[in-house]
Amino acid sequence: MSSSLKDKKKVLFLKDSFSHIRSKSKLILFLPTWRGNKHFDLFSHNFNQEALEKILLNNDAYMLINFHPFDEKLRLRNV
Repeated sequence: MSSSLKDKKKVLFLKDSFSHIRSKSKLILFLPTWRGNKHFDLFSHNFNQEALEKILLNNDAYMLINFHPFDEKLRLRNV
């Protein structure tokens, strides 16, 4: 498969996946970078999913998370 075809498929996937997001909604990107402790887990430090969801809802915002490769186990969790 050519790289341009792969790119087109990725774009279509993203458009379909996020079609419900309005153009005026806020997007928050969480893209963790390298860190020294590969066992560190941000979500085990008093993380409150309900509070985050409330803040996002009240501010017409969405958070997109791309976990660090160290956090492969979190990719499988519905956060």
